[in-house]
Order: sequence, then C-alpha cells, then structure tokens
Amino acid sequence: LCVSRVRVMAKYTGIPQSSGSEPNRRQTLPAKGDFVVRGTPCRRKAVYVGVPLFSCLLLLVVATFAIFNNNDDVERSKPPLRFVLIPLAGFGNKLRSIAKLYGFAESLGPSARKREMYVNWDLPGDILWNDVFSTPTQEEWGYKEVKYGLTTANMKGGPAPDIGSLCLWAGWDDGWAFRKVEKYGFNVSDATILGVGIARDGIAYGSITYDSVTDCDTVVLASAWGFANTGRGQYYESRLLRELDISEPVRPRLQALQTKMASTAKVLGVHLRETDIPKTSRVDLGQAMTILRRVMVKEPNSTKIYVSSDTHEGFSLVQRAYPTRVISQVNATRDRSSIDGLRCAAIDLLLLAFCDEVICTSHESTFSQMAIEIHHAKGGGAESVEYFDELLPLSGPSRKKWLFFGCGAIAVGALVG
Repeated sequence: LCVSRVRVMAKYTGIPQSSGSEPNRRQTLPAKGDFVVRGTPCRRKAVYVGVPLFSCLLLLVVATFAIFNNNDDVERSKPPLRFVLIPLAGFGNKLRSIAKLYGFAESLGPSARKREMYVNWDLPGDILWNDVFSTPTQEEWGYKEVKYGLTTANMKGGPAPDIGSLCLWAGWDDGWAFRKVEKYGFNVSDATILGVGIARDGIAYGSITYDSVTDCDTVVLASAWGFANTGRGQYYESRLLRELDISEPVRPRLQALQTKMASTAKVLGVHLRETDIPKTSRVDLGQAMTILRRVMVKEPNSTKIYVSSDTHEGFSLVQRAYPTRVISQVNATRDRSSIDGLRCAAIDLLLLAFCDEVICTSHESTFSQMAIEIHHAKGGGAESVEYFDELLPLSGPSRKKWLFFGCGAIAVGALVG
C-alpha cells in the first residue's frame, strides 16, 4: 500500500538534448537499486525495511486500541460503581471535605465504569443539606442525598441497590469515623479497608492507587478533609465556595445583615468557639474579652464587631462591652441539632466571610478558616485568621517590655523617694 503511493521518477542526465532527437533511455536510467523520490536519491532496501516495520507498528497500535476498547466494554457492562460520601463534623469540615470526596470518587476506579453518587451530609434528624444551604443541589452535582445508608426509604420508594462488595476509606483511624459508618447502615467488619487517616496495617495514608476499587461494588468515603486534592476536587471546591449561599427561607435575614455591614467602614469578625473544643486548645471567654479590649482600643470608633458565638454567654459579654458597635443575629438559636440552629450557624459562616478581619479563640476550629476561603473564592476578604492566643498580653516580647517598664518605674520611684 505504501509502495504503490511512492512516485519514483527517473532523472535523465548526461545526454545533451537536441531538437528532433530522442535520448538513449538505456544509458540515462539510474543505476540498479537507485531511485529518485521527488528528486532525492534513496536505496530500495530502505523501502523494503521501512514498510514492514511501519506495518508492524500500525498493527501493534490497532491491537492495543482494540484491547483497551474491549476492557472499556467490559467495565461498561458491569453494574454501576456506587460511592457513598460522608463528610463528617461541622460545617467547616463538611465544606472542606465534600469537594475533595467528590473529585476523589470521580478519579477512583476504571474511568469507563458507570458510577452512582450518594451523599450523607451527617446532619441531625431528617434535616437535608438544602434545608440549610442552597448549594450544592442534587440536580446540579448529580448525586442522591441519603440519611441512613442505601435503604429503600432513602431511595424515595424505589428499590434499594445491593451493596455487594463493600470498600471503605475513612479520614480518622480512632474508631469515630468507623462508628459513624456503622451507624449509617454499613457493616465495617465486612468491608475492605482501603485506607485511613494515618498509617494502618502498613498502608500509608493517601498511598492507595486509583485502581484499587476495581473489585468493589460500593465504596464508602468518610470524612476526608485531609485527603490530597485531585484536579476534579479543586474544580468542585472552587465552584462550591464561589456559589455557596443560604437556603431561600432565611435569605432575607442574611441579606439584611450584609447590607448593614456593607455600610460600615470596617467590620471585625469575632468567632468565639467554646462548646466542642478542648479547653487546652482554646482561649476561654475571660481571656478573649481582655484581648478584644486591647484590639478595639487601636480601632477607630467606626469599627463594628460581628460576633459568632456557639454560646449565649460569649455573645452577651461582647454585647455588654460594646453595646453600640455589635452586629449580630437577633435571638439566634445556638442548638445545632435543630434546623433553625443550623441555619443560624450557616449565616454566621457567611457573615464571617463578609468581615474585613477575623479573630478566633481556637486553632482547631475550621469554621473561621472556611469563612476566609469562602470570601477569597467570592473575590475578597481578610488575608487569614488571627487567633486570640497569638494576641495574648504579657507573653513573649510584650512580657519583657512590661517587665522592663515595671522595673524602671520601681527604680524611679526609689530615687524620688
């Protein structure tokens, strides 16, 4: 086929052309084995070797494509690979987890195999995610929200899928994530453990390959805020934080507070996290108020404070200290087991993201960190979260400064006396 397409042109040389005379073709043909392909001489043996080699390579490519295409056909014929995503803990962790989980699920396993996405948001009672936040929706992201495993009730009357071979990847290995998975109807003892938060049974965290779920029918991914992000995960994270908004029933309440904050030159966000954080890893309310007073002394009177507190006591302390400068939700519900309490927490998160600066009582809280990431995704906001313990008075250089001035004052007093 290739040889038939090569135009071999003999080049006549060496015979003077005269009018009316024909050249001697026997004398002017190229030497044996010499050809001229478009004016460039080459050897016949190059064609004899090159054509078979090219044909073999072509056959190899075709065979490889056929094998892979056949493997894809086999994967497409299998039942859908089911992923159950369970973003655990509070809103900060949930938002940090879900995008990574979704991107991770799209990357795991054979790309040709169909997949079904289920999300259990780990919310109390019968509360659904879109009762609190308007995004992401099941329609836009292509998942089905479930509450207690893949049961008939969760399928809205449809048949429950067979779990089949179960695989599990959890974000913590202290048993908490496994207990959550058990609570939602999955038998951990029958599952293949793909990975956990840190090394377990010789498997390093994050070392499992994407093809490790080939033999799984259902994969449960719990937590995962510490997972390495994938390209798809980064896409979902950027999209989620940029589009994040409160659910429609409480949107007017959020918008009224945003309007009030927008008319203020500067708003300082104060996040007082007290209830579910160990005392050893947070600043108590008394210390927080002392530090806040030092911060506000340096601020102009026009600076307002937005208070996000998980206790009524924390809010009351700031309100009494700065009665005309506090912006906050009126009669906010702090019971996070109720739908109104969760909506108040969601408003707090979005309004902290609206502040110019944010300070928080604990490094272990991802709530304030997520607020900063949300505002960056929406095009602005504070550079980072500051923490009360980093602003503690009489510590480090400040302690030395006050000791120096104190000793100096004593010495001056002694001389004067």
